[in-house]
Amino acid sequence: MALIPPPGVQAEPYVWAAEVGFFDQWEPAWPMLLGQVGFLDAFTVTMNRWARAVAVERLETWDERYPIVVEEADDSPWYFPY
Repeated sequence: MALIPPPGVQAEPYVWAAEVGFFDQWEPAWPMLLGQVGFLDAFTVTMNRWARAVAVERLETWDERYPIVVEEADDSPWYFPY
C-alpha cells in the first residue's frame, strides 16, 4: 500500500504492507476505502464531509491530541463489533 502526498506537497509516499482485496463490480461512494486492519490501526484519520477533506496522520497524533488513558476491560474485543 502507498499513501501519496497531495499535489504541491514535497514528500515521499509512505509505503506499508497490508492484506487487501478487490471488487470487480462496485461503485464506491468515496474515492477511498479505509479498513480497520491495515489502515485504521496504522494511522489517525479525520474526515469532514462539509470540507470534503480527509486528513491521514501519524498514529501517535491521537495520543498527542487527546492525552487521556483509556483502558479496555480484559474480556472486551480490541475492535468495534458490528
